[in-house]
Amino acid sequence: MYEILVKEKLTPVTWHFVVQAPAVARKAQAGQFVIVRNHERGERIPLTVADYDRARGTLSLVVQEVGKTTMQMGAMVPGDCLASLTGPLGEPTEIDLYGTVLCIGGGFAIAPIYPIARALKQAGNTVLTILCRGIPFVTASVRGELNRRNVPIHVLASSNLLARRDANGKLQDVQAHSEGGEEDCAQERTIVGRCGSTGIHRDRN
Repeated sequence: MYEILVKEKLTPVTWHFVVQAPAVARKAQAGQFVIVRNHERGERIPLTVADYDRARGTLSLVVQEVGKTTMQMGAMVPGDCLASLTGPLGEPTEIDLYGTVLCIGGGFAIAPIYPIARALKQAGNTVLTILCRGIPFVTASVRGELNRRNVPIHVLASSNLLARRDANGKLQDVQAHSEGGEEDCAQERTIVGRCGSTGIHRDRN
């Protein structure tokens, strides 16, 4: 059984869970996922590993309520246990020394960005990250992890900007709130970060 330690509401239908799963946390890598079941007869659903902590033996999972199983999971609370959690599964994201790397995520797809950005930083890259319509815990997780590892932060800016997109969702313009002509713009959260040359502790690989 895999105990839910933390449950955090991100949107009315989206939840951030921290689950006790030491065997999986020891092996998890950026870009992988797990298969979970809420109960013994429950449906098996894939969830991206949004973060992992080897020392604490925990995984972070982000769940959006879109059907029966995810709605059931949304009703679970800390102290409840998942019947099964299988993984890590899937090919990890290819990590190498590229130089400067830009990570971009939007909406629900933001979940895997944090471990990927961390792994790229560990490999010696300068990592720039842009997150649109951001999930709040990501910003706090990035800042907290960097501070905990004594990694110098040159820039970590989080701001709500007005974005204008075409019918296909392609970004056309970004402007501040005071520029006027905002009727056809939507508010989006953008997070941009740049860290110093000191690497994050290697035991998180």
